[in-house]
Amino acid sequence: MIRQLRRSLSFRLLAIFAALAAAFVYFATIGIRWVYSEDDLRELISGHLSLHIDYVRRDIGSPPSIERATAITEKVPVDIRISGAGFNWASDPDFPEMEELTFGASDIFSEDPGALLGELTDVEFAVADRHRFLKIDQGDFSIVVSSPRISDVSTGPDLLPTILDIAEVDPIMEKNGWTAPPLPGESLVPVFKQDQQSTRELYFSHEGNKALRQGKWKAVISPYFDGKWQLFNMEEDRTELYDLSSPYPESLQNMKAPWVKSDHEKMEEADINEAELEEMQVLVPQIMSTALELKVPLKVDIKTGANWGEMD
Repeated sequence: MIRQLRRSLSFRLLAIFAALAAAFVYFATIGIRWVYSEDDLRELISGHLSLHIDYVRRDIGSPPSIERATAITEKVPVDIRISGAGFNWASDPDFPEMEELTFGASDIFSEDPGALLGELTDVEFAVADRHRFLKIDQGDFSIVVSSPRISDVSTGPDLLPTILDIAEVDPIMEKNGWTAPPLPGESLVPVFKQDQQSTRELYFSHEGNKALRQGKWKAVISPYFDGKWQLFNMEEDRTELYDLSSPYPESLQNMKAPWVKSDHEKMEEADINEAELEEMQVLVPQIMSTALELKVPLKVDIKTGANWGEMD
């Protein structure tokens, strides 16, 4: 099998790409760590994160309010659990119980010079089932925020499963009493060997641009053009020149449905309190620009819009 893969042009290109990507990540990590080693920058970013945590505390209230926590989960793609003082509530019934999560400090947040960011107080972290959990102390209560939502699980990249499959090595699923989560993604070896077509859905959402790929169909929308959904047949129209939304309205409607129900659409269609928005446009720059005392003034700009592409 390895000989066949070595003769495959696709595999050679993938290997070159993987090597270049690994080199880029390595040197980029060194560069980022060097930049973050400057105390002013580390403290600036840590200060902003502390402010966001304070915002969560204030939004939920003390004692914590279920209504306010629910409002946060409706606007932001997270889930929340509140426990303490004989009280236990979660926005998702599948949210892990507190005893199922192992919380502790993070190597990223530390006063150690080698850490990326400064230490955050009264905050602990946990990772389980491809989700990251942030625990915030609020009096007698603990507030746990999960990202992404419990119901959302990213498949992740296919690189590691592919490499392990090529090397014919089984992944280590348990060590020192710890059970590893399932590998992200899927192996691409069957695609190389038999030229199989992937049956998985592919999608993205970035700055108001959205796309979903199902088989030969691709549905896209962008606020930078006409802001309407378009449908393309990727087998016959790789450059996406011919919009087929009119001849195939049912296919487009079926592909649009997941987006319409998603939180992205809910956030864009949500009613905004104009008075509160005007107040925040004044308060946020004031608070953020004075978060830390720096040698140079910190300038803060604020824009609002339905999505990243429509900011004013």
